[in-house]
Amino acid sequence: TLPLWSMACKSSQPEQVARFSNVITLENHLHDAGFGSWLIESLSENRELRARIINIAYDSVVAGSVGSEHYLNLVGGLTKNYTSMV
Repeated sequence: TLPLWSMACKSSQPEQVARFSNVITLENHLHDAGFGSWLIESLSENRELRARIINIAYDSVVAGSVGSEHYLNLVGGLTKNYTSMV
C-alpha cells in the first residue's frame, strides 16, 4: 500500500503517468481493488494514458487458495520474467 493511494491524489495521476511511456504495477494480490486498478480508474477520462498502464497481478485462479507467498505467487502467475516489458 502506498500513501498516495487515496481520493485526494487521484487528480494528480494523469500528470504523473504522462511523464512515462509505460507504467508497470506489480501486485501480489488480485487486480480487483488493487493499486493498478485504482491508477487506471484515476485515468478514466484519458484513454491514451490508461493504455500506458501494465498491471501485473495474481490470476483469479488464486482466489480461495491458501499457502506460502512462494506458493501463491506460483499459482497466481507471478513467477514469470517480466523484464522484457521494461
